[in-house]
Amino acid sequence: MGASQVWLGLKNSDDVGIRFDVKAEVFKNGSRIGSGERNSVPGGGSGFDRAWLNVIPLTYSGTVAEGDSVSFVLSVRNACAGSTKNSGAARFWYEGKTATTQVTLPGGAAVPYFLQSSLSLAPTPATATNLFLDFVAGAKCGEYKAVGTWTGTVAAGP
Repeated sequence: MGASQVWLGLKNSDDVGIRFDVKAEVFKNGSRIGSGERNSVPGGGSGFDRAWLNVIPLTYSGTVAEGDSVSFVLSVRNACAGSTKNSGAARFWYEGKTATTQVTLPGGAAVPYFLQSSLSLAPTPATATNLFLDFVAGAKCGEYKAVGTWTGTVAAGP
């Protein structure tokens, strides 16, 4: 077991009431080794101070080791249950001093890898200003849409 911690908010106040289904997937050397979902997650509000930190439990079928290429894919859709909006836009926060979106990889010390700019993963948090990506969630219970894919190489343990 592992987890991903994802900061999720709204693009603007017009989207208040929408809820999201969030899916996280982890790949090692191109093969999926982990995934997890959280359903009907509230969007919070606009601005980072109103975003919500969501923990997505991950179930793994393998481990990673030093030198492995890893990818983290985050996907979102308008929730199948609980959403009061037929469409809306979410804001996904990452990289900053406070927006420490991360994924814990299986194996070794199970240290978190942080989502960085340039769609990269790194074992240390960034010290920059919080970054965000906006995305339209679409109709209720529609297809998941990938927010992004972050990649990196597993570093040597501590």
